[in-house]
Amino acid sequence: MFSRGKFLSATVGAAALTGTLFVPASNLLASPAPQAAVIEAPALPQTSVPAPQASAAAPVQPAIVETPAVVAPEAPAAEESEAVSVSARELECMTKVILYEAGAESRTGQVAVAQVVMNRVESPRFPDSICGVIYQRGQFSAIRSFNPPRNARWNRAMALARDVLDGHEAVVGEALYFHATRVRPAFVRSRTRVATIGNHVFYR
Repeated sequence: MFSRGKFLSATVGAAALTGTLFVPASNLLASPAPQAAVIEAPALPQTSVPAPQASAAAPVQPAIVETPAVVAPEAPAAEESEAVSVSARELECMTKVILYEAGAESRTGQVAVAQVVMNRVESPRFPDSICGVIYQRGQFSAIRSFNPPRNARWNRAMALARDVLDGHEAVVGEALYFHATRVRPAFVRSRTRVATIGNHVFYR
């Protein structure tokens, strides 16, 4: 805090730097002395003082809110399917053997023939494919030249073949052989009869 004398000295000193002499207003009010003369002095070179830069504000850290982890429910285990994945050719072979061997039989009789073919595919004693089974030498030999028309009858037999491949129907258990009821081949003496369906007898 300045005293009155120091304030006057400081004021006079500042005036000398700018070339203008100021008289404090308190002196003018105390004594009616004439105003002081203004003495012009050469202007001092002006220098620009850069304004202090504001310090960058510290970044505000976002608040961390912990949320409970969301655990997705486990998906139910897929049921095992007994369906057999086959190619279009294998499906066609199955359709042909159904029509060739049991085209005039009931649906159950046709399913039984198709099931014998699948039992052979799964047996190590026979080829491991549908076409391999029906084209095996000495088994369904005449089927090689069998080429039925692709009509409604063909479509029904193919739909039945799909059902058998999907495991929806089974009527003769583990049967591997069958023959028409009008004949009695020699192999039946060493086989166990499983069923008689329509015009066919089935053995395992």
